[in-house]
Amino acid sequence: MSEGLKITRTTNDRMAEVMERANMRPPVVVSSVDFQSKLNPVLDAPVFAEPVQPLLPGMEPMPPFIPPTEVAVEARPEKKVAICGTAPSSRGLAPFNDPSWEIWACSAGNMNMIPRVTLWFELHNTLLVPENVSWGGPYLEWLAKQEFPLFMQDQSIIKRAMPFPKDLMVQEFSKFFFNSSFSWMMAFAIHVGATEIGLFGVDLASTAEYVLQRTAGHHFCLEAQKRGIKVWTPAESDLLHPPGLYGYAEASPFGRKLQVRKMEIQTRINELEPQMRRMQDQIIYLKGALEDVDYMQSIWQGIAS
Repeated sequence: MSEGLKITRTTNDRMAEVMERANMRPPVVVSSVDFQSKLNPVLDAPVFAEPVQPLLPGMEPMPPFIPPTEVAVEARPEKKVAICGTAPSSRGLAPFNDPSWEIWACSAGNMNMIPRVTLWFELHNTLLVPENVSWGGPYLEWLAKQEFPLFMQDQSIIKRAMPFPKDLMVQEFSKFFFNSSFSWMMAFAIHVGATEIGLFGVDLASTAEYVLQRTAGHHFCLEAQKRGIKVWTPAESDLLHPPGLYGYAEASPFGRKLQVRKMEIQTRINELEPQMRRMQDQIIYLKGALEDVDYMQSIWQGIAS
C-alpha cells in the first residue's frame, strides 16, 4: 500500500484495524430508526438470554436459559365451616339449611338452640365440680344422648366422645393463643383444611373474660387468612373489627371525643354518688322510724282508748 493511501485512510478505518487485531468487534453506527427497531426485540427478549460471546477471553458462555416447568397445583376441595357461639345477635344467622356448610358448635348455652350440628366441642373438664354441677350435669346428660360427633378432653365422662387432638394443635400453632373454645375450634378448622370459615354468635365482647379471649380470636382469624382461607362474620357481629392502634387511636378526633365523654360521665357519677349515699342514709333512718311507729301502733295503741 502506497504512502498516499495510508494518509487518506479515515479514523474509522484505523479504529477498525486496531479492533480487528485485538479480536474485538468494531462499533456499528445506526440511525435512530434502526436503533428503535433493534431496541424492541431486546426489550422483548428473556431476562436471562444467552450471551452472544464471552465478555472476557477464556470465559465460557452461560448455558441457555430454560424456563421453569409449570406445575399444576390441585385446588383444595371446598370445605365450608360455620362456627356457632352463643351471642344471640348472629347465632341464628348460621347457614343451617345449606348442606354445603358444616355446623360446628360448643357451650351449654347452645343446648337445644342449634337445629343442625356436624361437630360439637365441649373441652371443659370441670362441669361436674360442685360449683358447676347444677347446670353442668344436665348439660352432660343432654350431650350423652345426642348423635352428632363430639370432641371432649377424653372419654372419662362420655364414652362416645372423641379425644380432642390438643397436642397436635399445640405443635402446629404453639401454646400462646389457646384461651377459649373458639381458639381451639378455629385452629382445628385450619388444620383440617377449611377453605371458608363463617363465624356466627361469636363476638367475644360482652365480659372481661371474653375481652381477654378476643385477641386470640383475632390471631386465629388472621392465621386462617394468611393461609388463603376466607373468614367472615355477619354484619351483626363485631368480632372482625380490629382494636384501635395503640398511641394513634386515642389521639384521633373520634378517640379524643370518646375519652372526653367518658371523663364527663365519670364526673357526673362522682357528683351523684354522695347524694345517693345521703339519700340511702335518709331512707334507712325513715325505715327505722316506720318500724318504730308500727311497733307503737301494734303494741301501745290500746293505751289511748
